[in-house]
Amino acid sequence: SLPEDTSLAALVRAKYQIGGKDQEIEKSAGLKVFNRNALTWDKTERAASFVTLKDTPVKYFARGTVQTFRFQRFAFVPGNVLSALQIFDSMGIYGLKYVANPKTPFSVKSKDKHAIDWVQYPRDVLRFKTGDCSDLSVLYCSLLENIGISTAFVTIPGHIFMMFDSGFGIENRKQVSSVESTIVTYDDRVWVPIEVTMTGEPFTKAWEAAAAEIEKYKDGPDFGYFPNSRNWREYPP
Repeated sequence: SLPEDTSLAALVRAKYQIGGKDQEIEKSAGLKVFNRNALTWDKTERAASFVTLKDTPVKYFARGTVQTFRFQRFAFVPGNVLSALQIFDSMGIYGLKYVANPKTPFSVKSKDKHAIDWVQYPRDVLRFKTGDCSDLSVLYCSLLENIGISTAFVTIPGHIFMMFDSGFGIENRKQVSSVESTIVTYDDRVWVPIEVTMTGEPFTKAWEAAAAEIEKYKDGPDFGYFPNSRNWREYPP
């Protein structure tokens, strides 16, 4: 609930025994409680706490988009992919833009695992219509999770984006894409990566860009997949 970092005074009291005799000591201490948007990137899984899939603004945007396009379903496009496309395009039409945070850019903060970053909640991104790579990834994951599509964060050096479950197992990956390098096979599922900072551009371009980033960095030390269904076990919304 804190919009700003807050300093608090604490009194620490310890009771113990030495040689069978009770002892007690008191010490005053100053504590800093960080604001609600604070996050450290020592564990990428922490970002899942910002994926508030049940928040009302998220629900309105996601469900409203699906409802608008309910009669525009095509048998030759996988259901999850079509819904993800419609929501991605709606984000662009709504006016959401990528803007790097000048004070806490992810490219800098992610290198220092204990630095305090500032991440927006989805409701704030929808309100102000701007966000950096972490903000937009959190928003898109929230929107897709709200309509039942599993998502995951993807990290490469200095950058974070996302991918979603296509709804198909690896044995049916050709139904998602005939180009092997454009999909991710993870946990026996076929996932579609998306570069969310490209809101306003065609969905296919955002897909191709994310796939190219994965192909470039997949063997590097800072590359990783972080499914939100697992992240939430330790860091719930």
